[in-house]
Amino acid sequence: MKLSRTILTLLATVGCSSSPSATTDDAGIIPQQDQEAGPTATTGYLLFNPTSSKTTYLTDTSGHIVHTWTTTRPPGLGIRLLANGDLLRAEQSDSSKSFGTGGGSGGQITLYDWDGALKWTVPYATSEHLQHHDVEMLPNGHVLFTAWEKETGADAIAKGRNPSTIPASNEIWSDSVMELDPTTPAIVWEWHAWDHLLQPGQVASEHPELLDLNKGGMASEDWLHLNSLRYSPTLDRILVSSHNMSEIWIIDHKSGNLMYRWGNPSSYGASGDRQLYGQHCARFIEPGLPGAGNITIFDNGQNRKPSYSRALEITPPDSNGDAYTRSAGTAFGPGTPTWSWQGPGDGTSFYADMFSSVQRVASGNTVITNGPAGTFFEVDPSGAVQWTFQLTAPKGGSVSTYQIERIESNDARLDGRTLTAGEVVTL
Repeated sequence: MKLSRTILTLLATVGCSSSPSATTDDAGIIPQQDQEAGPTATTGYLLFNPTSSKTTYLTDTSGHIVHTWTTTRPPGLGIRLLANGDLLRAEQSDSSKSFGTGGGSGGQITLYDWDGALKWTVPYATSEHLQHHDVEMLPNGHVLFTAWEKETGADAIAKGRNPSTIPASNEIWSDSVMELDPTTPAIVWEWHAWDHLLQPGQVASEHPELLDLNKGGMASEDWLHLNSLRYSPTLDRILVSSHNMSEIWIIDHKSGNLMYRWGNPSSYGASGDRQLYGQHCARFIEPGLPGAGNITIFDNGQNRKPSYSRALEITPPDSNGDAYTRSAGTAFGPGTPTWSWQGPGDGTSFYADMFSSVQRVASGNTVITNGPAGTFFEVDPSGAVQWTFQLTAPKGGSVSTYQIERIESNDARLDGRTLTAGEVVTL
């Protein structure tokens, strides 16, 4: 028999964007202390790990701590709460600087039980490759993760890279998606961007399944910078976000084919408007939720003029077997998002230059994170803010947060857990 869940909640003053007395801060969000709970505000929990903290937090939506996992290392960066209450966590390792100052460096994947006991650690860090950013648990117990791998300038030039864009280090950091069986531990499946390159003489618009070495990050070694990773068990497909291409991609887990890309048609020589600018956190909307099968994205807006951020939902075109439909030479659809949120006023006041996340919840509302500011909030379908929580750092820490996971109050992962709301998290 499952134990009942004990929850002690404290009332928070959070609210809605229509409050007549509220004024917005520099990020375009109404400060928490000026708000009352919005009419469609939903209860639940927030799972997050500030990027410089060794502690993973589970809080209510007003920031009161209900559970923590205390570790010995900062994240590197993704975390997942698993079906049995275990915490899957990418972490910075002793070799996390083997790729210099690469943003999102990790180096090892760890699993903790609910009480914080370490169950296993698997390193993935050498001078030639390094886990970074995100992790995802598969239904079979394997773990997907993103990793850099070093390629030589000479090989890049041979494969079509403009020689004048080779960094002084003579290195190009390509990206891979690896599948780990932690019981062995061994890599049992792998996808390498370097195996999917547009070759000299090929026309990019005729090969959207291939990647152009002369697009993406040209100013540093970090060519693609994959910064998020999700898996769809229904489709057996992998969704990643390439910050430096300003695109999201869907990769077929069976064949390894790059099936779909969206956000920046010029990266594959297609016509169509650019939609994304240095985005993060591409997620499949889970079955049973409003918009199921669609994709949410945090469009950071880096290098957009003017710079502003958006939370997006898109509906990919129907896929036919191993391909998503599009007309030859044109961009993959959709032409415009299904839903978007840009903040109050003219929509340009809300800006998060890095990290950040978007997640659809059961009510149909959407939870959004301004990662560098440590601001978490929920909006209804019309865009009205329903609650806001602002991390603070009176102890000298950093509020910067990669992304959050909103967990429903009745989520089965919390069955049998005593969740008592304590003090508000401060850093």
